[in-house]
Amino acid sequence: MTDYARNKRGVLYLLLAMAVFVVNDMTVKMAAASMPPGQMMLVRSLFAVPMVFALIVASGETKQLRYLFTRLVLFRALFEMLVAVMFISALAHLPLADITAILQATPIFLTLIVAVFGIERINARGWLAVLVGFIGVLLVSKPTGGGDWTYSLIALGSAVFVAIRDLLTRRLPSHVPSMVVTQGTTLSVVLGGLLLAPFETWVMPSASSFGLLFIAAFFVTLGNVYVIKAYRTASVAILSPFRYSVIFFAVVLGFVAFGEIPDWLTISGSSLIIAAGLYTIYHERRRIRALNAPATEP
Repeated sequence: MTDYARNKRGVLYLLLAMAVFVVNDMTVKMAAASMPPGQMMLVRSLFAVPMVFALIVASGETKQLRYLFTRLVLFRALFEMLVAVMFISALAHLPLADITAILQATPIFLTLIVAVFGIERINARGWLAVLVGFIGVLLVSKPTGGGDWTYSLIALGSAVFVAIRDLLTRRLPSHVPSMVVTQGTTLSVVLGGLLLAPFETWVMPSASSFGLLFIAAFFVTLGNVYVIKAYRTASVAILSPFRYSVIFFAVVLGFVAFGEIPDWLTISGSSLIIAAGLYTIYHERRRIRALNAPATEP
């Protein structure tokens, strides 16, 4: 297969992943009308755990499950749990397109974190991209002092934890299978649901709620499979810009399922977030290319 064909297939896998992840968000948001966040997390994950385990068995990686208990995988799972708690809590109260756009600020937070902790140096253009991204987040969040601002802050916290999780993901050894890491994520969300139980009033889920969360578990598992296929088929540099397609899918499904129509603030803010994110990706690509370039003799 040519590089062009591999990249095209990888992009297709990633677009499918973004679409099914939004379907997962949509079904969780529907279930949120009748169930608290912790209970939803637990029920969805109890459906997802055997699905992921079946994929691990099918891929012949059962013996690799021992890596679930390594320090880095456990630490990453902790942040994945925090992401799930905050994201699902905010999802019930924010339009699908808004919370999806806020989550796309992750590359900007990643830049900010590596700069603050001295992991990498950021030039003036990089800081400008961070500022533009924050302005975009503020436009999407609409900080008017109402209740939605509270949940926008929670969604923003989720984006920060996603950035930290992604930093940890970069440090995972290559011999740890992706599906094993995914199973660690799923099990951590089970724990998150249980930890929230004392602070919530749980209800007996209806058949429709069970059905919605089963569908959510299926699609979030399918999304993880497609993401793995994408990044094993095409390069990160090719794929990264296509992650922003998730905002388009969120707008479409938000309108179809909930009648949500993004206002001009959401559209403007999303555009700024995408522009800042794309510049961040471009800057990172140039930095890696410079590092990999052969040194020339004076």
